[in-house]
Amino acid sequence: MKLAVVTDEISQDPGTAVELGREWGVEWFEVRTLWGGRVPDMQPGVIDRLEAALKTFGARVSAVSPGFFKVPVDDERVGPALDDAFPRALTLTCRLGADRMVLFGFLRPESADRADEPPREVVELLGQMAERSAAQGVLCVLENEAVCWGDTGLRAAELVRRVGHENLKLNWDPGNSVTAGSPAPYPDEYRELRDLVAHVHVKDAAWREGKLVTVAPGEGIIDWLGQLRALQADGYEGFVTVETHFGPKVSASRRCVQRVRNMLEQGVAGNER
Repeated sequence: MKLAVVTDEISQDPGTAVELGREWGVEWFEVRTLWGGRVPDMQPGVIDRLEAALKTFGARVSAVSPGFFKVPVDDERVGPALDDAFPRALTLTCRLGADRMVLFGFLRPESADRADEPPREVVELLGQMAERSAAQGVLCVLENEAVCWGDTGLRAAELVRRVGHENLKLNWDPGNSVTAGSPAPYPDEYRELRDLVAHVHVKDAAWREGKLVTVAPGEGIIDWLGQLRALQADGYEGFVTVETHFGPKVSASRRCVQRVRNMLEQGVAGNER
């Protein structure tokens, strides 16, 4: 498994994010938002600065996360984004040397029951994106997200299976699954989705004063050591990407990176015994 971190969890400045991450021993970076612009709609020159930082510090891009689509499937922005922003995001992914793009399963209306099946249009559009990405050698990974169709890992896996395209896999995010109401992302959900996992986001959650908050991996509800050991036992060789989601950004992300690295090292030792 390869340890990565989302750039904007450290800094909106690409040079700062990469420099600090490399100081912590991280080689791989997932690109999401830089200087307030989300992939692919960055300010002029930002990607040049990112590429310069990657070269200077010997780093690489693991994935891009353009945010397609955290809007309702019938939103007027979907069509233009598919025609313009999506192709540009694919081009940027290839330019940065990455081979995967994180997608979302469209916003679920508040009126919809969580047990409802996603609309046919959701399935069709995800299939279209998977097909178009395959032509450029970019794998689409669907992230389970509490506000979207496919909120828990199980429902996201079901959506991936309904699409049925070999170029659409799962970005497994146990932290998001907890937020969506899952009591045990690992081991319960993982047993049923393990065959689809092609990317992993790492964050944890805990109850504090009656509220669910994000905490460092290993400090919350999720058995991250067990999850990482299970991924290794299943032969997963992809990225485990720190997505801090709490502050202060630099110190929190540094702590999260160190905790995940320690667990990865424990996982190797634990499975070798």
